[in-house]
Amino acid sequence: MEHFKIAEFEREHGQGTFPRFRSLSPPETTALATSLLQVLALPVDAGPLELLSVIRSRSLPIDAVNADDENFCLGDLLRKLNYPESELVYLNWYQYDEIDECRTEDVVRLFHDIWYPSADDLELIDSQLKWILSIEHHGMVRGLRLP
Repeated sequence: MEHFKIAEFEREHGQGTFPRFRSLSPPETTALATSLLQVLALPVDAGPLELLSVIRSRSLPIDAVNADDENFCLGDLLRKLNYPESELVYLNWYQYDEIDECRTEDVVRLFHDIWYPSADDLELIDSQLKWILSIEHHGMVRGLRLP
């Protein structure tokens, strides 16, 4: 998680109020990417750009949903999509080299404090590898159920 987001949140809500999260270590990020490659039946030597490309090509745009809308509610969207609930979700910030693990309820509650429009392309990956929700910097949302 970028430090300025934490600082901005705590400036508004008080020191130490940002929810707990864990940044995955490099071996853990590699293991997650490898698991996704296996789930998607891709060669294990495929790189992060290929993984991102395949996820994007297999994901479906979610019509009439824009994460940048002031009324956007991540929790409502997950329920509407009928995605299985998990306690934890992974946040992929780039090319499977910066990944945070957070409680799903914290990401839902604080989505607009975590995702910054115009700056962040973000993938929310279910910790059970059942779904991926991609949120592009301009607000477009794509969903992918994993086999």
